[in-house]
Amino acid sequence: MAVSPVPSMQPLLDGQPYTADLNWLAFFGELFNGDLGTAWNPTFVSLGATGTPTITGVYYRIGQGLVWFSIRIVPATNTTSTAATTYCDNFPLSFVNDSVCLASTGSGAVQAIGGIRAADKRIYTPGWSAATETITVVGFGEAR
Repeated sequence: MAVSPVPSMQPLLDGQPYTADLNWLAFFGELFNGDLGTAWNPTFVSLGATGTPTITGVYYRIGQGLVWFSIRIVPATNTTSTAATTYCDNFPLSFVNDSVCLASTGSGAVQAIGGIRAADKRIYTPGWSAATETITVVGFGEAR
């Protein structure tokens, strides 16, 4: 099934010849096309690892203030995180409020909640021990 873009102009009231048209593209902004994401290289403090893990990140701006991010941690052998101690310290935007993040593996071996602290832009991971699978940390918050 093909997806068509929303119409650029649509009458506000059907059957009225002189009604104003609402420009849906202006109304929804870039939500139809979507933000393609901005990559960044997350750095972690206190992430335990056997070997050097590959860590990548991307964030998406949704509207004026909402941001959604994803961090992938691919262990060389395994990784370990300590709740309230392990964190990413270089998110490129400033958070307005504290928020939450989630971490999970594809098999569900790790499923836990971490937190975002707006005061110092830190993304705190939940705890896990000697995980050998890829860990994905996702979160959202108000950012500028």
